[in-house]
This record gives sequence, structure tokens and C-alpha cells, in this order.
Amino acid sequence: MILTITAAYDVWTNDFYQNNEALVYSFGIIVILLLVIMIIISISKSKRLKTLQRINEVAEESNQLKNAFIANMTHEIRTPLNAIVGFTTMLAEMDDLDRETRMAFLKEINDNKDSLLQLVNDLLDYSKIEANTLEYNDGEVDVNALIDEVCTTENMRSHPTGIQVEFVERFASMPFGGRPCAFCPSHR
Repeated sequence: MILTITAAYDVWTNDFYQNNEALVYSFGIIVILLLVIMIIISISKSKRLKTLQRINEVAEESNQLKNAFIANMTHEIRTPLNAIVGFTTMLAEMDDLDRETRMAFLKEINDNKDSLLQLVNDLLDYSKIEANTLEYNDGEVDVNALIDEVCTTENMRSHPTGIQVEFVERFASMPFGGRPCAFCPSHR
């Protein structure tokens, strides 16, 4: 009987499988488990990578918003500051100004000083909101006076089109009390 290589291999493998059937099944199960683990790890890495990419996108967007905010605030601070410096310089350099012009210049300086001070206070309040430390005043608010103040402040700004904000329709006089504030620790 002449055994060829393939026939010898068939005999050997049949013998091996019959003698070590449990070992072969165990090896097959181990290979399948390793494949499943590799797939799970691959999916987990993919999810983590997507999560990290999303976090990076949010951080970049936040950074862009912060930069836009800083650029806007720089402009908002410079506008009243330039008016204050300009009118102060004019007052100091012009000795022949009449009382009415001087008073108009002083009013501009004062208005812009108030605007600048309010802007700085708003920035400080914003930082307190971010730090969750803003104290909340739970008092009544005159809504009409508040809207008038907003209109006055907005009309102080220069508008290229000459648009003026006007509060025409007044609200009936009613007490408007505040409610607890979501970002104030004392009201949680």
C-alpha cells in the first residue's frame, strides 16, 4: 500500500480529530471568542474616537464663540472710551468754548462714562453667571422704566441708518416680581 502525502495527511488528521475532539472544539470556541472580543474592542474604539471628535468640535466652536465675544466686547468698550477721550481732549484744548457747548461735551462724556461702566458691570455679571455666583435680587421691576432704559441706551449708539428705538405701547402699571433664578445657588 503506497501512501501519498495527501492520504497520509487525511489519515493523520482523522486520527487527530478523533483522539482530540474536545481539544479541537475548545480551540474553535477560543478562536471565535477572540474574534468577538476584537470586534467589541474595535467598536468601542470607534465610539470613543467619535466621541472625542465631537468633544473636539464643541471645544473649537466654543473657542470661536469666545473669540467673537472678546472681539465684540473690545469694540463695545472702545466706542464709549473713544468718546470720553475725544470730548475730554476737546474740552482741555479749546479755551474759547461757550458754556452751552461745554455742557454738551460734559453730557457726552458723562453718558459714555455711564455706558462704559454699565458694560464693565455687565461683563462682571456675565463672569459671575459663568462661575455660578451671581446674587439674584428678587424685587419688583418697573417694566416700562426698564424698556425705556433699553431704548435710551440703544439710541445713544450711532446707527448708520439713523434708526431710533421708541417704546410706544406702555404696559399697564402692575407689579412684576422676580422669580428664582436658575443660575443662583441660593435659589436651588
